[in-house]
Amino acid sequence: MKNTILTFSIFLLFSTLNFAQSITITGVVIDNDTEEAMPFCNVYVYGTSNGVTTDIDGNYSIKFDLSEGDTLATNSLGYADVLKPVDKTKDEQVINFRMTSGSLEMGINVTVLAGENPANE
Repeated sequence: MKNTILTFSIFLLFSTLNFAQSITITGVVIDNDTEEAMPFCNVYVYGTSNGVTTDIDGNYSIKFDLSEGDTLATNSLGYADVLKPVDKTKDEQVINFRMTSGSLEMGINVTVLAGENPANE
């Protein structure tokens, strides 16, 4: 009987250690030039689809497992992407982002050629 209880206790102890550590990160995203909050920016765990959007005041809160990644990223149209590492030792932390203007390159070349007006035919 003692053996069964001991075995069950050890199994119970090790089964609880398999749960992934969950981290909650909050912060604000601001424009580096104007110092204004940036609403509706994407904040996500780099390399995953797990992310949130900042509110009207630039605030965000995201919760994820460390198994998903250890880098937080943000992006917005017209701004350069920013990546920041996550401290794996803290369950709750604040990470603020400062966005700088970046060039918008889509990698598409468009050539417009003038042709005959079909109405003249």
